[in-house]
Amino acid sequence: VKGRGLELLEEIRALAEIYIDYLYESADPILISEPVPYHEIRKRLRRASEIRAFECGLKSGQQAFQMFESTVKRAFEANTISDSLGATGVTVAIWSMLNGAFMVTREREFIVHATGLKLAGFLSKAFNSYLQGLTRLARPTS
Repeated sequence: VKGRGLELLEEIRALAEIYIDYLYESADPILISEPVPYHEIRKRLRRASEIRAFECGLKSGQQAFQMFESTVKRAFEANTISDSLGATGVTVAIWSMLNGAFMVTREREFIVHATGLKLAGFLSKAFNSYLQGLTRLARPTS
């Protein structure tokens, strides 16, 4: 994504798409079903294969966060987006949105039944809505 030369908002969207795909493809159902905070899961793991998988996922997550943060910082510097949270705060908000949406949309039948929402494209639309709000804050008001 970084090497494609995309505009900053498109780069953020592309990173989000790839990250969500990564979560759906690689998230270990056992690890994400644990009823404890993520950082506490490591303490519960005993098998070497579980520990390796957890640490690999943690490292991948940290790398993905850093990619998001560097792009968001560039978008702030270019005045493409703005928010009182600052670049790192916006990155955390994006990260939270993507991870939370992943957890919620894994239970598609429940969400559709409980809310009536059509989930096809929902995450992309929600994410674009958030980005539009950030771009409006960056535009000077007349």
